[in-house]
Amino acid sequence: MNNPESTRISRRDILRTTGASISYALLCGAVPDEILAQSGPKKVPTRILGRTGVPISCITLGTGHFRANLGITADDVRNMVDHCLELGVTSIDTALNYEESPEYLGQAIKPHRDHIFLATKAENPTYDGCWGQLRESMKKLQTDHFELVYIHDLGLEGFKSEVEDVLGPKGMLAALVEAKKQGIVAHIGCSAHFFPSRFQPFLKCDEIDVAMPAVNFVAKHIYNFEERVWAPAQKKNLGLIAMKILGGPADWTKGTARLSGQDYESAIRYAMELPGISSLNIGVRNLAELDRAAETVMNYKPFTDEERKQLETRGKELGKAWGAVYGEPTT
Repeated sequence: MNNPESTRISRRDILRTTGASISYALLCGAVPDEILAQSGPKKVPTRILGRTGVPISCITLGTGHFRANLGITADDVRNMVDHCLELGVTSIDTALNYEESPEYLGQAIKPHRDHIFLATKAENPTYDGCWGQLRESMKKLQTDHFELVYIHDLGLEGFKSEVEDVLGPKGMLAALVEAKKQGIVAHIGCSAHFFPSRFQPFLKCDEIDVAMPAVNFVAKHIYNFEERVWAPAQKKNLGLIAMKILGGPADWTKGTARLSGQDYESAIRYAMELPGISSLNIGVRNLAELDRAAETVMNYKPFTDEERKQLETRGKELGKAWGAVYGEPTT
């Protein structure tokens, strides 16, 4: 068995090299789907995250619900993380604006840090502001590095009016590139809930490794990230992670526009069929939701042609009811 301390040090060094994908697979125990199917308990499979070459679990644990005002405790999160690893879910996503989530996670993932693909987000468009968020994230999450950091929510006001500055020498992208040189950040991503056209300048940046737009079979008829962002990102072989696959509003205290019932399975299957998809960022609130997500992904079956037609009709109906659920503009 590897010495945990030596593993941590070597992994930090590995993140600075081009051979990260092979070594990371060994550290995380990631193996091809067909091997997983043949040995041991069935687990959530892994896929390669685009041109990064890194294997990650097909489910990413979304932690936006890990907040005290939603009744979640540090013990709940610890149990959630432990169960994730049992299921083969090694990809975890958080953000500073998720209130207690980063601190809860920092405690929970510390014993398992070498086996987790950890993503966080930055929202300050300036060089210094981004560095400040990175340092705060490292402190709260009790880590000295991240596998992935997103330039998050490209529809935000700072990104709307100052795109050139964000991408310039005094902007947040420059900060993330420098953090990557220092081994603090392995990969840089960008995400968006609305305003798909705002994604375009970021897709042209060679420094961007991963895209995470809001995609589901309903939002397709509202924002259509699938054609406007997903398709061009796939052509560049970016890593593709789907968020908001179950819907959900920006206000976490509300339960509207969240797909459930039969729509739940359809939402998972829709995301699993997206071309080039690597992982589904699924926000869960308890162990039962985590188990349901894992079981649905592990039992995934492609749609029939008739099922796709029915899903298209259902998505259009719900799209009219939802409206601009994540924000304006929708183009």
